Amino acid sequence: MAKELNLWHVAIPTLENHIVLCPRNERYVMALAEVYGRLHEEDYLAGLRRSITESEETRTIVTFGQHGKWEEINQLFAQYINFYAEQEGLYAHLDRHQSLPGKYSRQLPR
Repeated sequence: MAKELNLWHVAIPTLENHIVLCPRNERYVMALAEVYGRLHEEDYLAGLRRSITESEETRTIVTFGQHGKWEEINQLFAQYINFYAEQEGLYAHLDRHQSLPGKYSRQLPR
């Protein structure tokens, strides 16, 4: 309706209300994201991404991206990768298999 009939001003509030009622319904979220994207409403799109994610890390990264803080995003990604790699025992696994030629030649920095 929003795309074909140029009724985005009707579709947006309707989709937003549906998302409030059913926040995990991917169909409504994707439809609203498409309308925001076609209207070049990047701030609304970032807010939608922030509101539907359960991860505090992802919300933080989306916020930094919205404000163009790319260095902070890179630092956060490195921190999160290292944290979750340690949690999952990836470093211990890499250390055990370090002698295998070429298999783990590029290791994550500690």
